[in-house]
Amino acid sequence: MKKAFIATACLTTLIACGPPPPPLTPVQVAANQWAGAQVAVAQCSSYIGGFSDAQGLKAEAAKDLENAKKLGATDAFLNASVTQIANQITGAIFLIGQQDTCSTLIASLGTA
Repeated sequence: MKKAFIATACLTTLIACGPPPPPLTPVQVAANQWAGAQVAVAQCSSYIGGFSDAQGLKAEAAKDLENAKKLGATDAFLNASVTQIANQITGAIFLIGQQDTCSTLIASLGTA
């Protein structure tokens, strides 16, 4: 009984914190890229690296914001993207820890 409860709790957590479907439009991709950089600066600053790395991430975020706005992203859309990414990161921190989550987030920002 105890094992069934633990398995159900784990499965429920994984389903609730699972990633949303991939973005469908270029504006969603650009907004999520910008939002990821914002969340990384806010929640993962100790894992970014030195000052120049943080400045580079902020500069890249500014380019992503410009691109998202050029594609038609509104402030409400951008705020929704930040909320979505922040919720995903919070769930991932709960499941795998802050260091692994931040490392994965920062690596994904670097390859996008």
